[in-house]
Amino acid sequence: MTANGNSSTLSIPRLVLIPTLLTLGVTLLRLIGELHGWPSPWFNKDNGLVGITQFLPELFGIYFAWRLWKAGLRTNHTSRAFALGLLGVALNEVVEGAVFPHFNMSIFTMLLMLWAVAVLSAVLQYIGWPALFKALTLYGLGARIPVVIIMFFALHGHWGTHYDYLSGPSKLDFWPRFFWFVFFEELIYWVSFTVAVGALAGSVAAAIAKRRMPKTHLAS
Repeated sequence: MTANGNSSTLSIPRLVLIPTLLTLGVTLLRLIGELHGWPSPWFNKDNGLVGITQFLPELFGIYFAWRLWKAGLRTNHTSRAFALGLLGVALNEVVEGAVFPHFNMSIFTMLLMLWAVAVLSAVLQYIGWPALFKALTLYGLGARIPVVIIMFFALHGHWGTHYDYLSGPSKLDFWPRFFWFVFFEELIYWVSFTVAVGALAGSVAAAIAKRRMPKTHLAS
């Protein structure tokens, strides 16, 4: 059911399919660029501008919000959705940037704390706008699962790209490194990042759409 009480035929898996394929294209472009030494800053191994973290979560967050809004799968509280999106983004940044530097703890404890906060950050977006949360979560998984696969082979084959340049103890065996610093990091932290950032951008788009609607069409 929509926020207005009408059924919608919009399929969220179909909604995220094309953005997910486009994101896969960017991921493969970045990989090929690094393997062939294409120029910086576009394909820099440390912080290349071509990547799926830069701009895509915001861009597709706006796109998903616009499509969901048009289909009637809206949030009745755009201000709350915005506040929760901002809180979700802030939580991850505060824990990583303001908490960890002041406490002496192992990197594994840090990761567990970071992932717990990331899950909370994502769940908050469900409260703000359930349909957008579902779209962004599905998109985030679709975007990050190929990265996990690429990083598995890059780490195993020592490709010399940012996909196999991992933080953390380098003396760990392959499987502990892969699960700690690739599998869970990508599928928990970075999916949560996608959800929170996309929800924040999407809530702004929804607020603009709401302001432009005639009052008679607004959800009660």
